[in-house]
Amino acid sequence: MMLSDLVNNSEVKNITFKIDDIKFNNFDNIIFTNCVFEKVNFSVLQFNNLQFIKCEFVDCLFDNLIIRNCIFKNSKLTNINFLLCDIKKTLFEDSKLVYVDFNSGIIVDSDLSICNVFYIFMNNTFVKNVKFFNNDIETIELIDLKAQDLDLCSSKIKSIKGNVNNFAGIIFSLEQILNLLQEIGIIIS
Repeated sequence: MMLSDLVNNSEVKNITFKIDDIKFNNFDNIIFTNCVFEKVNFSVLQFNNLQFIKCEFVDCLFDNLIIRNCIFKNSKLTNINFLLCDIKKTLFEDSKLVYVDFNSGIIVDSDLSICNVFYIFMNNTFVKNVKFFNNDIETIELIDLKAQDLDLCSSKIKSIKGNVNNFAGIIFSLEQILNLLQEIGIIIS
């Protein structure tokens, strides 16, 4: 089955999609369960009310997508690039993210909750009203970030990278601030 063959308002289970280029389709109200997406390029699409439950994404590109009201739950995302994506009201929950890059996009009214994150990179991205809730994050790198109410304070973060000039609009916990100061060489006694 090809992704382009999918019918809206359906449920898809236990299918692997490999090396597929999807362009100019809109996907609405589809539930994916136990599916694998490997080297899939999603380009110029709109995702509305999609659920990815226990799915795995490997080496995928989300290019210039509009993503609305979607859920990634109990899923694994590895080597994923969200390039020029407009993401709103989307939830990443109880998932594993390994090398996920949000580049030159918009993320609004969305949450990352109870996730295990190895490396997340946000470059030239506008973020508003986004909560990272109870995550375990190895490294988060923030470059040219434009943030309004990006709440990181309830997540455990081992390393925060980026220019402190990019940290305006981010809500940190006191512990995160102390760790950040230590990372940049400031010693507090």
